[in-house]
Amino acid sequence: MAKKLMTPLAAAVGAAFVASVTLTPVVNAAENPFAAQPLTSGYNLASSHAEGKCGEGMAKKAAEEGRCGEGMAKKAHEEGKCGEGKCGEGMAKKAHEEGKCGEGMAKKAHEEGKCGEGKCGEGMTKKAAEEGKCGEGKCGEGMVKKAAKEGACGAVLQGAGLGLRRSLLGDLESITTDDVQFMEVAPENWIHVGGRLGKQFRQYTERFPFLCHGLSLSIGSTDALDMSLLANIKKFMKIHNISRYSEHLSYCSDGGHLYDLMPIPFTQEAIKHVAVRVGVVQDFLGERIALENSSYYCAPQQEMSEIEFINGVIAEADCDLLLDVNNIYVNSINHRYDPFQFLQQLPLEKIAYVHVAGHYEEAEDLRVDTHGADVIDPVWELLQTAYEHAGVIPTLLERDFNIPPVDQLLLEVETIRRIQAQAESLKDGSMVNSGANALAAHSV
Repeated sequence: MAKKLMTPLAAAVGAAFVASVTLTPVVNAAENPFAAQPLTSGYNLASSHAEGKCGEGMAKKAAEEGRCGEGMAKKAHEEGKCGEGKCGEGMAKKAHEEGKCGEGMAKKAHEEGKCGEGKCGEGMTKKAAEEGKCGEGKCGEGMVKKAAKEGACGAVLQGAGLGLRRSLLGDLESITTDDVQFMEVAPENWIHVGGRLGKQFRQYTERFPFLCHGLSLSIGSTDALDMSLLANIKKFMKIHNISRYSEHLSYCSDGGHLYDLMPIPFTQEAIKHVAVRVGVVQDFLGERIALENSSYYCAPQQEMSEIEFINGVIAEADCDLLLDVNNIYVNSINHRYDPFQFLQQLPLEKIAYVHVAGHYEEAEDLRVDTHGADVIDPVWELLQTAYEHAGVIPTLLERDFNIPPVDQLLLEVETIRRIQAQAESLKDGSMVNSGANALAAHSV
């Protein structure tokens, strides 16, 4: 994909960041999660050995200015990272009014990510393959091949998961896999983290299966892939027995980190470009990765529909899909399409697992993917529909800020399990009815 296709967009977004400071806030900071807040730290990128850096060449500037880019959310300060998928501060309303990217793109406050799957997976060491071990736990005889395929030590990942955030490390200490079946973190937020936090994190990866959900690989960028970051991710996954890695179908760099998830142009050229890069990543990690359908607020240089683009990338790259049902709903409102029809057109057989989250209602026809609110009924209905068409799939709740008390948070995890149980019950009932009908027909 030609470099020139990306650079003007990045420049426009940069201009929007500058212009945004002159806008009058829609609501006050206490009500609006997108109001500018001072920060003292940023992404813990693999290129920085100290936590709280802003990435390449940004450490000094961050220290001087006390922020990671313009208008990052307050949670980024609390959890030590710079946003995820924002198109400028306070621009959501203007984006809605002008329909433009750059001068008025809404922002996502996905300030934190997710990770790990605590499993044997593909790429086990030779000794593990010979002895049938996954880290410290044995997979049992003949389970190595199955573990590599399923990404688990003797068992398929299942149930309901929760994204682990640093602010939850203490609050979740007493929960078990009866409460949460698996967890997820962004490797960028934990690579090179030692001391007390590192020890606490290790205790979690020893108790729960984990998944890795990356924030800054920038799979759609024209910049060279960050092989140093990939090497650190691979090492991190090995240390914690994690075998499943996913990323956003977006890009976040253009000659440097943008600290936003930017929309890739929906073009055939972009499909081929992304597929080549996915192939490099899969070869390097020694396993299939999953790409998440991302939320977006404009479609620059669009030559095809969103569904055509996603399906094209998954097919061309021969990778899996991380299905985010909240992103489908958000995009369906912002870009005016039927979310249920969109869902059914996806390659459901390629789904690795599912994300569900809440969002912010900026206007009746504008939603912003924040992960800072409770999941709403239409999103739960999309999840149920996904199970009806694809079967019950492991599903993880994302909550990045405005995090409620643990008992309230676990109620949403329980909602996932309840919907899964209902879907299983309907499936079993359908099978019973089908068998009864077949028997009746045979009797006639």
